[in-house]
Amino acid sequence: GLAAVHPWHGDLTPARIAAWRAAGLAVHPWTVDDPARALALRDAGAAMVITNLPAAVAASVRVEGDDLGRREAGDRLLQR
Repeated sequence: GLAAVHPWHGDLTPARIAAWRAAGLAVHPWTVDDPARALALRDAGAAMVITNLPAAVAASVRVEGDDLGRREAGDRLLQR
């Protein structure tokens, strides 16, 4: 079975991400080079993104503070 989907980020909406996650799939969009878009996808539930600009994207999604859930979500998004 499938474990993840890798859609083009331009086709994604929060509802599509939620539907795939509800089906038990991780969402790994490509190619997300806009830091603001990466942050929005993280907040919508994407597990990680595929990017050409890892430093810029990593800086945009890094979460500081005590909110462990958001920090773990940010860590998953930064996986390569």
